Amino acid sequence: VDFQHPERACYIFGPENGTLSEATLKRCEHVLKIPVSLPLNLAATVNVVLYDRMLKMRRPDLRPGGNNPRTTR
Repeated sequence: VDFQHPERACYIFGPENGTLSEATLKRCEHVLKIPVSLPLNLAATVNVVLYDRMLKMRRPDLRPGGNNPRTTR
């Protein structure tokens, strides 16, 4: 995927049974669609987008096993 996530972003995900309203879409700078043959549920969609963001932002502290202060004891 060629999408470059902005450093500061707010992600709005649509409902599982529909789409975002036209008014909401007009306020968005980017609209992402994940090309899949079967629909993804909301949790799976959020995981795909945020995992892609983490990899592309190259934040090793947010990777599993990374030195994330929120998870380190």
